[in-house]
Amino acid sequence: MKKIIIGLLLIGSITNLSAQTKKMKTYWDYYKTKVKESYSVLVSNPTKKHGYYKVYYKNSVIAIEGKYTNGKETGKWISRYEHNGEIALIMYFDSKGLQMGVEKKWCDDENHRLHVEGNYSKAKKIGFHKTYYCNSGKIKFLREFKDGLQHGKSTEYNKNGNVEYAYEYSEGVLTNEQKYYENGQKSFEKNKIALTKEMWYENGKPKEKTHYNSKWNKNGLSTKWDQNGTVVFEDTFIDGDSENKIAAAKAKEEASQAVEKENRRLAYVAKLKREAEAKDLAEFNEAKKIADAKYQELTDLFFTPKKNGRWTIKGRTGSFDLKKEHLYQAFIIYYNYAMKIDDEWKDDMVFKIGAQTSAAYLCDKVMGFFNSDSKAMEKQLKNLEDPVQIEKIFGYGQ
Repeated sequence: MKKIIIGLLLIGSITNLSAQTKKMKTYWDYYKTKVKESYSVLVSNPTKKHGYYKVYYKNSVIAIEGKYTNGKETGKWISRYEHNGEIALIMYFDSKGLQMGVEKKWCDDENHRLHVEGNYSKAKKIGFHKTYYCNSGKIKFLREFKDGLQHGKSTEYNKNGNVEYAYEYSEGVLTNEQKYYENGQKSFEKNKIALTKEMWYENGKPKEKTHYNSKWNKNGLSTKWDQNGTVVFEDTFIDGDSENKIAAAKAKEEASQAVEKENRRLAYVAKLKREAEAKDLAEFNEAKKIADAKYQELTDLFFTPKKNGRWTIKGRTGSFDLKKEHLYQAFIIYYNYAMKIDDEWKDDMVFKIGAQTSAAYLCDKVMGFFNSDSKAMEKQLKNLEDPVQIEKIFGYGQ
């Protein structure tokens, strides 16, 4: 009795399912002799495929076969090659239409070896995914995934089975990359955690090692070796610039600043010199003005206008009477002697100022002689032309 009831229920379910779907086909040709697609859709919603699904090549070989549930791919799906019908791909989907389980791909050649395999969960790659060389079956890529992102080690092998490239990831971020020679010896490594790059010769000896900052500018020690292990270059970098370069730039800057400072000093000295020269010139002009005035005043004392007659003494022409002639002549001789010395020192403004001051002093002193009883001095100075002797008689400087 129970068997009969179960059988009736199954018949009812099949009848109900058949009533819920409608079979559909598409064709490659107008006359509908070659099927392209064969599937079912929900009667309640014809846009949703439901049930087994097949796609055919023009040569009637099945291209794709699988199952839809309420418009979503579910279960096992198979793809085949057109020319021979061999399996090209197998995939699995869960009840929500998300890829799951092991995906496998096969090579399209006479060997039909496995080419790719890897696990999925909720449409995301997980665990190790492998790729093989079709001609040998040896592994070519080995990649590790976590929640759809590369995580852990990833390795690429050459045709001889030796590691060619090796990578390390952390949740999709590349943290380390390595390259290898054909003999299996490591040739290069870039470590994004340690922030270093290293290179090796094929004999395994170090070739280069450089430290970097987070922006991958050289930062820290950088060293290079020759194949014998001898250091051929070594320098320390700071944010991409070598310390030697920084030191050179600093020295250049300091030299430039020193030159600028010296130029400012020279400009200031030149300014002071100009100001001093202007001041000295003003002092000289003032001293000369005083000396010339005293000279004129003194010479005027020696001469009295003469009503009759005309004669000349030492360059002065006119009608005059000369008082204390020998004192005058001695004064003129010594004055001209002093001014001649002044000309020899014409580029020394201090001396020239002193000479004018001395000239004024001489005029004052001779004026004192003129205003005093100087008969005895007149006798001493008579016909005397030696300025040194005149200086002694005048007591100049005493």
